[in-house]
Amino acid sequence: MKLPFVMIPAMLLAVLPASAADVTYNGHTLQVADGQDNAPIQRMLGAQYNVQGTAADIVGRAQTCAAGVAGLKVESADPASGALVLSASTEYRSGFSSRSIRSRIDLAAADAAYVMSESGIEVAQGTGPEASFVPLTHGEGGWEKGLDALIGLENKVTDCLYR
Repeated sequence: MKLPFVMIPAMLLAVLPASAADVTYNGHTLQVADGQDNAPIQRMLGAQYNVQGTAADIVGRAQTCAAGVAGLKVESADPASGALVLSASTEYRSGFSSRSIRSRIDLAAADAAYVMSESGIEVAQGTGPEASFVPLTHGEGGWEKGLDALIGLENKVTDCLYR
């Protein structure tokens, strides 16, 4: 079943927790847990992009684009419903150290448009196989650089879709 594109952002917002505050960052809307110091970032919603093609075409092209981006892995694709799920993992510099961050990217497409959202945004504590991942918090030192690294992965898919 194909849904009108105006319903896609509404559907994405409907699954967000009720106790969250919106924060704008670098063209994205962050859903941050309300009432907490260094609140966990629950979700990051990107802008709506208009691009030629049906929902199935966009998902198919995005899947091909993501396969060529280091740090992205296609987890599932359902071109008929306009859905693509990617896992993202990358490193970024914060201060004098290198940090690892990961997330789940959901691409929701409709005819001639799509939007990406990220959830499960986590940063590594420690290094190597002993590292554990914890939610990235708004206000944590270097949170902006971590999100910039994830947005960079999104942008590579977007740039590819416009070629």
